[in-house]
Amino acid sequence: MDILVATEKEAVWDAFSHYVRDKGSVFTTVATLGAVQTHLRTTPPDLIILDIQLEDKALAEAVISLLKINAGVHTAVVTTMPEEAFHTKTEGLGILMSLPKNPTAKDAETVLAKLASLHPSHD
Repeated sequence: MDILVATEKEAVWDAFSHYVRDKGSVFTTVATLGAVQTHLRTTPPDLIILDIQLEDKALAEAVISLLKINAGVHTAVVTTMPEEAFHTKTEGLGILMSLPKNPTAKDAETVLAKLASLHPSHD
């Protein structure tokens, strides 16, 4: 699996990235939504995680901008919204899941399991 994370806080992703890499997957970070869009055009990942300061409408617009480039890409977002509120606000955007502000190895395990269930050929 190939996971691309938009974040300016790489250190927060240490446990998550180590788990992903230990499982043989690729973990890449970029700092901006623009860099994600460029990467998506050239080398589409299996999952894009947005860990950028966006909420509500701006978050929806960011996800839509990615889907316009490649409608097949899976997305996840880092948010402090409660799960139910998150699903209500992002309904219809096809976001795979939300992640906490400080993602752990357990979160990485959950992400890889979800991706594997969507892409069984990557096993």
